[in-house]
Amino acid sequence: MTDLKQLEIEIENLRYKMEQQAEKMGMTHPEVIQMSQKLDELHNQWNRRHQTKPFRLKEDGGVYIIRRYSATICKAAMSRA
Repeated sequence: MTDLKQLEIEIENLRYKMEQQAEKMGMTHPEVIQMSQKLDELHNQWNRRHQTKPFRLKEDGGVYIIRRYSATICKAAMSRA
């Protein structure tokens, strides 16, 4: 498995864990914020590995598309608003 693929798996795993914690503890809980910051770092790592290449979609190995908040995160945010 390539380093890039491994990084993508790590990003998706952390995103899932963050969603679960946000649902339990709320989006402003320090643990959720810490996970979010780590996720930002991982996205930055992914993007740095591709900054020398022309803009392309993830499927072409270019830009990693960050998915919009999942229904779980939206539901947790709306219930606390």
